[in-house]
Amino acid sequence: MHNADLKQKLAGFDDILCCLTSRTSSTASSDPARTCQFTQFHRKFTPCCDSPDAQNGVGYFGKVDDKGTQQYSLCLNPANYSYWDFWHPTQAGWKAVMQVLEDPIKDFLGI
Repeated sequence: MHNADLKQKLAGFDDILCCLTSRTSSTASSDPARTCQFTQFHRKFTPCCDSPDAQNGVGYFGKVDDKGTQQYSLCLNPANYSYWDFWHPTQAGWKAVMQVLEDPIKDFLGI
């Protein structure tokens, strides 16, 4: 029901696909100016905060072993990274996404 209502509400709007989860940063849009701007990132797919166990869901920022040794690494400048950890965009990553989506969202909401 939700998808049908959403499809009806969004009928007539251009589609924009900004794929963050596939690690491809691909974008599909009928307007080339409305694309995800991931070109400024030095490390597009490397997370700022990384852990060997991150993909298994057990690594995290602040994790230490029994001896108190950090089990993660942290970048010096998150603005150079599109992802904070294995799943979540950095502030700079969200900014790149919102450069594409902000105007369409405002148009949709009428603001």
